[in-house]
Amino acid sequence: MEPNVKLTVWIAVVAAALLAVVSGLGLAAAAVHRAPGSDLVRTGSTIAATALGGTRFAVDLQDRSVSATTGAAAALTVIGVVRLLTSTRRRPVVRVLTVGAAVTAVVFEVARRREILRGR
Repeated sequence: MEPNVKLTVWIAVVAAALLAVVSGLGLAAAAVHRAPGSDLVRTGSTIAATALGGTRFAVDLQDRSVSATTGAAAALTVIGVVRLLTSTRRRPVVRVLTVGAAVTAVVFEVARRREILRGR
């Protein structure tokens, strides 16, 4: 396959996956927004930080390059998940959507990275 075609396919795949992740984050944020007494910005940033920490943690484990940043990423992930679980108490649908959005982002990034590394 030519380099231009590979790049075009890669851009299309990344765009579609990012759209799916953003849609998941949007669904989770909308579910939280409808709940009484919720803070949409705080919940959205918690989802993003949890996903970022989870991605870094998974990548470090995959590369077998554990360092101090791996511990920090694991701590960020655990704190984020605990925060999401406590903020969605007694709302199981919202809990599934928020934690699911973070997990989806992590799985997508790890799979995308694996495919890129496999192609090299």
